[in-house]
Amino acid sequence: MTDTTKDLIQNPARLGLLALILGVLALVGAVGCQEPPRKVRETHTLEPEASKRITFESTSDKTVSFNPDLSEAERKVIEKGLRVTQVNAKGEGEVFTSKGSIHIKVPAEEGKISLLVENLEKIPIKFFVSWKAD
Repeated sequence: MTDTTKDLIQNPARLGLLALILGVLALVGAVGCQEPPRKVRETHTLEPEASKRITFESTSDKTVSFNPDLSEAERKVIEKGLRVTQVNAKGEGEVFTSKGSIHIKVPAEEGKISLLVENLEKIPIKFFVSWKAD
């Protein structure tokens, strides 16, 4: 037996502290090993004044982000940008328009999320759509 082991056996307070520290480390290790939700990222390009429906499966509400991938020159000529329309099964919904990024909380309905994206410009717009997977 080493001196440290003898010291721990003879001093119950230190043994309890060691057990507590080891328990916390085990708990932190178990929580830290959980994989974070995977982020899905898709790239789309819309021709001038075109629209496209983006639909994906989801069992829960999501925050969906739309981020235009524009050059500095394109940013200078953009007047309106993208319009994103979210319409639920009842025909009710919201419209978001922005020259920059759009982040919206969208409820899942019937196991999916569906959004209509429109290019309001006279130039093609490349953009990224992202959300956390289920």
